[in-house]
Amino acid sequence: MEEIKTKVCSNPNCEHGGEPQSITNFYKNRRICKDCVNKKRREDYTQNRTKIINQSMQYYYANINNVKKKKHERYLNNKDEILTKSKENYQENREEKIEKQKEYYKNHKKEVASYKQKYNNSSAKFDLFYEKLKAYNKCRRDPNNPDLLQVKCHRSECPEWFNPTTLQVLNRLRALNADISSRTHGESNLYCSDKCKELCPVYNQKARLKTKKPKKNYDREVQPELRAMVLERDNYTCQREGCNKSQKDNPQLILHCHHVKPINEDPICSADIDNCITLCAECHKWIHQNVPGCSNAELRCSK
Repeated sequence: MEEIKTKVCSNPNCEHGGEPQSITNFYKNRRICKDCVNKKRREDYTQNRTKIINQSMQYYYANINNVKKKKHERYLNNKDEILTKSKENYQENREEKIEKQKEYYKNHKKEVASYKQKYNNSSAKFDLFYEKLKAYNKCRRDPNNPDLLQVKCHRSECPEWFNPTTLQVLNRLRALNADISSRTHGESNLYCSDKCKELCPVYNQKARLKTKKPKKNYDREVQPELRAMVLERDNYTCQREGCNKSQKDNPQLILHCHHVKPINEDPICSADIDNCITLCAECHKWIHQNVPGCSNAELRCSK
């Protein structure tokens, strides 16, 4: 076994205090150890730190404009090549992505279909559709879940707010962005239930526009303020004898405001609260079908 060669540092202020050290701790052809050399370098750097930094910054700011000019010149000289390469790379990556998507759809048809159904049937998100829909419908955040969107029913007499599905909102936006001639299902208005769709006179009005002579809309809706006052006065109960259904007992019950004297006979009393009465939808329909003088044909406007 060869003995380890040692050496003593010639610096009197050495940390090792004149003890022998291995040759690996010395630079070539030097009598001072590496620890003493590095210590001296640190001391010199701390003393001249500000000078070194100022010199480097001056050199940087003096040559920065030249560096930018050179880069800009290189870009202008090779502009066409750079653009062509970027376009080629973009097209290649795009084609690869499209092929991968097609393969994934072929191999996972059931999973994609189930995901689409879940997404379409899920309730619409507030952040996605509020800005697009607020100009056409009354919208707000769901007080129970702030991430979801709530919309007021399109039927003016219905005061309910509900959570539409994503598919309903998408159909509504497509109908609004499309031309009137290309709309196949009207404006796709948002309703809280099927009953409101049937009772709303504007629902599915596109079929009337397709005919050469569109039918006149003879429906006259009661003012919403008058309706609210009449329902509150009658405690949200039907006033027909033998019915007496209440909205408190059945929250899904639909109530109407009925004029005792027809409007065509006495137009001045159309907004009189004493001339109005609360009826449920079934009783209101029965009165306009069976009571003489109250049929829809007799109450139609002349204009």
